[in-house]
Amino acid sequence: MKNLKLKIFIIIVILMIVFNFNYVKATNEINDPDFDLGEQEVIFMDITMATIQVNQEIQLIASSSKDATIRWSSDNEEVAMVSDTGMVTGISEGYAVITAKGEEAEAICEINIISTREEENNLSDFSNAFFEIKNTGTTARICIMQTLEISNISFSDSQDNKLYYAITRDQTEPSEEEFIQINKYDDTSIRIGSFEKYTELNGNIYLWIKEEYINAEGQTEQAYRVADQELDRAKIAKYTELFSSTFIEKDKTQIEFNMPSYSENRKCNIKIGKITDNNLLKTIKEDYEKGFEELINYAQSSSSIFDKKLNVQNDEITENLGLPTLDAGSYYYMYAQFDDESGKYYPIEGITIAQAGSTGKTLNFYGTDNFKWNISGNSGNGNNGNSNGNGGNTGGSGNQGTQSPDPIPQAGMNIIIVIAIAGVLGIGIISYIQYRKYKEIK
Repeated sequence: MKNLKLKIFIIIVILMIVFNFNYVKATNEINDPDFDLGEQEVIFMDITMATIQVNQEIQLIASSSKDATIRWSSDNEEVAMVSDTGMVTGISEGYAVITAKGEEAEAICEINIISTREEENNLSDFSNAFFEIKNTGTTARICIMQTLEISNISFSDSQDNKLYYAITRDQTEPSEEEFIQINKYDDTSIRIGSFEKYTELNGNIYLWIKEEYINAEGQTEQAYRVADQELDRAKIAKYTELFSSTFIEKDKTQIEFNMPSYSENRKCNIKIGKITDNNLLKTIKEDYEKGFEELINYAQSSSSIFDKKLNVQNDEITENLGLPTLDAGSYYYMYAQFDDESGKYYPIEGITIAQAGSTGKTLNFYGTDNFKWNISGNSGNGNNGNSNGNGGNTGGSGNQGTQSPDPIPQAGMNIIIVIAIAGVLGIGIISYIQYRKYKEIK
């Protein structure tokens, strides 16, 4: 009986070794790029979509999993022709599908042929241009200046060519009167300043660029280089970064805003209230963005000690708020929401936090030296975490949340099987030696 058990055990070990060998062999074959896929043929194509100009060529490369000869064809030879070696030539403007066929399977490449009018008339090329609205500093009025930067342009060599731009709120083509000549650019980029006059207004922002050139007949013409290009706005401060050099005292107030603004006079609703939720204060201290996002919701729904629409002149409020005496050491929110004037202006809101001074007559804002955290016995200054603020009151966007480490790599199936077999084999050998000793003793 014992001999039978030993034989069965040895057979199991041998079967497991054979299984693992076949598994490793099969796995390696499947991962091998030269592995035979079987009877089904597959055609591999290096390019599946391309745009070329008339008279321009592009080389396509295709191969068969069965090493079959590739036969090339074009579904529209009036637009694009293809040689026996996969060389595609643009014939005229239009669209063509190039097919690479083996014995049974096939693959395609979609080709778009465009006119060489740009080269013939020496026009600028914006096909690879990158468009970005950037915050580029502040003015004496404190407001953020913005610039539209268009990079990666291939400009015309002609000194006679001129570029003009226009901005629209929809995709309707602008009139000639709306176009403005572009003057600031270097070898590969354009910069259009004072762009805040467009971004402060509500709605989408579409860019149009025309180029004026002299054609072969000596006549002046214009051609669109960019048409209805939608632009993304630059990020606008939402939390404490919206406020700059802000202080509030019993009989003196100064609230300045970091925002893209071209208009000198705006209206803004200011709401100030006491924060009575200790858990919210802890969240603000430990997780900047999450805490201030929750604080906005808190401010919108909670009671206040001040809630009034004020005039903002040159991006600042200097009107005396006449606040009541504050609870010393307590925390207060200040929520600002700009009037969009029935949808005319892009909506802007922001919130910050302040601590009442010892006299109850001042508010020390988050990020200043006088702001102290004092929650459940904890104390510190307003710059907990990573500070990234602007002006005197901003405390930054530090996020002290815990970041999970990288996941621990897991062993593959092949390694697990090898370890398991090695363990079983070792136990088998030890058991067999003990069995032989037992027989000798007996």
